[in-house]
Amino acid sequence: MPVRLLVEAAHKLGLTLYLVGGPVRDWLLERKVADIDLLIAGGSEETPELLARKVAELAESGASDFQVLYPDEMPLWDKVQTIAQKIYGADDINAERILTERFKQLQAQGYGHLPICVAKTQYSFSNDPNLKGAPSGHVVPVREVRLSAGAGFVVVVCGEIMTMPGLPRVPSAHAIHLNKDGVIEGLF
Repeated sequence: MPVRLLVEAAHKLGLTLYLVGGPVRDWLLERKVADIDLLIAGGSEETPELLARKVAELAESGASDFQVLYPDEMPLWDKVQTIAQKIYGADDINAERILTERFKQLQAQGYGHLPICVAKTQYSFSNDPNLKGAPSGHVVPVREVRLSAGAGFVVVVCGEIMTMPGLPRVPSAHAIHLNKDGVIEGLF
């Protein structure tokens, strides 16, 4: 994740950002980023302990400015739009009419309170894997909407991306065995 977006996202969500060592530290020091509480430590032996102490101190303080990106009661379409705009730097999202109807259907069926999981290319904040880094001003196309009711979220597939298939109730490995002649059986 580009450092600029990491810092901006943390700031928007009211998160405390802790960065330790390396080029990220150097980049932030050069730019004198001061509007977010940062623990910047060198790559010494004390670094892990310093970070652990700071995290423990924060956890024990009970202080938190954390804010969710969107409220549960926000409509599903608006949740996706919020993610695209506030996290991915997009101007908007779009989808074919059948998908906008699917959003409305899920909302009407009582799934509107569920959080959104976005599946998209990992190579860019846009849906275009060739558009590297953190572009802004793009439109994120919604290609598919999947309800994962058991898991408690809605998956929104954006752009061209392959997702992993679900696993069967009984793994195929249960049918694989060696017969009496030592030949493997049960393979596809």
